[in-house]
Amino acid sequence: MNNMQVIWGLMLLAFLSSTAAGQQTGMEGGTLTVFGEGRVMVPADSVSIAVSAKSSNADLALAEAEAQNALNLTIEALLAAGVPRDQIISSQSSGRSTFQSQSRVCRTVNNTTICENTSYDTTTFQKAALVRLQTVDEGRINEVLRAARSQGAEASIMGYGLSDAAYASAAADARKKAVQNARASAESTADAAIARLGNLLEISDYAYPDVSSTAAFGYESPQSGVVDVTVIVMVTYELIAL
Repeated sequence: MNNMQVIWGLMLLAFLSSTAAGQQTGMEGGTLTVFGEGRVMVPADSVSIAVSAKSSNADLALAEAEAQNALNLTIEALLAAGVPRDQIISSQSSGRSTFQSQSRVCRTVNNTTICENTSYDTTTFQKAALVRLQTVDEGRINEVLRAARSQGAEASIMGYGLSDAAYASAAADARKKAVQNARASAESTADAAIARLGNLLEISDYAYPDVSSTAAFGYESPQSGVVDVTVIVMVTYELIAL
């Protein structure tokens, strides 16, 4: 069941509840609560780049120190490439992964088969940072990727997004559409109930705005830097019988 099916189910439940209340009072003082969805698609103006430095030193303490040093050198390279320090977010957490492999080798010597089991374990320690680059220029993005990789770090595009100002504007536009959508739904429902809408009593956001990017994790360069912003509102009207 998708989100809109859930929302329409809740809207129907709210309508049935309000209709029942209206029948008890001759529709005077009855209310109708509906949901509305608004969606806008706007060009992205920022990109997030994931950067990580690793060490496979068998000594975990040394591995952590080496990974941190490698990340520090990577950050210095990013700063030298012109990335503002406030656009680089160093993670306070660390990651550790272990890889294990086993093999069995057999050989025959003087009609006797001898088998040897060997195993190999390696542990990798990782330190990471996130670069929130305030541009979607392909040349600039690739320049930043090269700067990070020049120090042996891994770097890849994590996704596209919006600056705070662009996000606020897109969310406001989406909310207006959501309210309009709710009004249309309410009018349709009122007509079906042989009633009309009265005053608008309340508008509230049903959830935080949903923000998604058309570009997937790991793209080497911008594909389609478009961001989808969706807002859902819950609106309550007076419902007056005709």
